[in-house]
Amino acid sequence: MDTLQKKSIEHAQLTPAKRALLEMRLKGKAPQQVLNQTIGRRPEESGVPLSFAQQRLWFLHQMAPKSTAYNMPTALRLKGVLNASTLAAAFSKVIDRHEILRTTYDELEGKPIAQINPVPQEVLKTIDISSLRKTEQDAQIRILADREAKKPFDLKTGPLVRIHLLRLTDCEHVLLVTLHHIACDGWSAGIFVQEMAELYDAFLSNRAPSLPKIPIQYADFAYWQRQHLQGNTLQRQLEYWQQKLSMLSTLDFPTDFSRTEILDYQGAFLSFNLKHVTTARLKALSANFGVTLFTILLATFSILLQRYTGQSDIVTGTVVANRNRAEIENLIGFFVNALPLRIDLTGNPTFQEL
Repeated sequence: MDTLQKKSIEHAQLTPAKRALLEMRLKGKAPQQVLNQTIGRRPEESGVPLSFAQQRLWFLHQMAPKSTAYNMPTALRLKGVLNASTLAAAFSKVIDRHEILRTTYDELEGKPIAQINPVPQEVLKTIDISSLRKTEQDAQIRILADREAKKPFDLKTGPLVRIHLLRLTDCEHVLLVTLHHIACDGWSAGIFVQEMAELYDAFLSNRAPSLPKIPIQYADFAYWQRQHLQGNTLQRQLEYWQQKLSMLSTLDFPTDFSRTEILDYQGAFLSFNLKHVTTARLKALSANFGVTLFTILLATFSILLQRYTGQSDIVTGTVVANRNRAEIENLIGFFVNALPLRIDLTGNPTFQEL
């Protein structure tokens, strides 16, 4: 088969969007952001840049250095015989693999600067509460977990990863892991736990760990982002959101208490289950409208907010993983982004129109 035939077959198998993009590239008209998709290693002279998301958190930390709003605490109950020294070695290796977990943030002339540090000598602290009775252990676990979750981080001195192992018995432990959001997000927390488990098992079995290669580090992504989003590209982004989010008003709920003047971060969440038949009908509705279940629920939620407030301009915030490149899929770091979704209910549209 000659080259032209191969190209024709490959071209025919592309989606319409990919086919249009291929045509642009063949004509030398590919958009600049497509040409720059591959993220490589940053130049050594570039230092350790912060991403835009990290800079935002650093700024907030300067305003409230004792705040724990961006702590990410996790508690895991481990059952079975545990080798604490091997577990510590596994955590050390994870921190060694991901530079972001050993990066600290100082200030120079009012601007943040990052520093990648060696792996700390002690990454795992063990607290033995095996002498306590079961009820006392449960109370102590809650106290220690709450204390750890509410302990502020010092971005300047670090470390930004704190790991405590609570020993209940020889075969039962509780692992407390707390990270600062500037180094991690929800996706990253899953990577952190998965790599720790694989390394622990590999070290115990005296085998090579089966972990994906990491082609770049988070600082490489931050450098790429800084190079990509600047000048006219950055200005267009800013103008887009300034226009989309102009003339916003605060939602006025008929609550029994007034909104506080100062943000206190005392948020909450409510969990509930939908009946199977309700879920099935919602999914069917999504299919009929050709939208996702998220879109159906967002429309429903917007209607609820409109009924309570009487306002037709509703903005709901949601988070997106923001991992749309292969290079960062297995990388620990702060990639998640907050996306505002502005919903217009002017004119009392039907549910299908909304």
